[in-house]
Amino acid sequence: MAVPFVVRPFSSPLPGDAAAATVPSQPAYPVTVLENFWANAAYSVTPTILVGLIFWLVIRSIFRADRTERQVYSRIEAEEREKRGLGPKAPGATPAS
Repeated sequence: MAVPFVVRPFSSPLPGDAAAATVPSQPAYPVTVLENFWANAAYSVTPTILVGLIFWLVIRSIFRADRTERQVYSRIEAEEREKRGLGPKAPGATPAS
């Protein structure tokens, strides 16, 4: 004979179940920063913000290095054009490939 499956809510222990009726003096887990909503939100968002900040710094340094390299190249090219007696480079002109 099959025993019917009965769903009981967690708050109602079986009659006569002494272990379920006792309440522990401490919570089952330590109370941490995760109990506070705003602290939990800050704790969760902090790694994303830090990774984004590192990404921004890396991309910024790449762009600055590229800009500096282009300025130095333009200065060297202007010096070489001056040594050869050529006029200044026309604006928007690209080097011949």
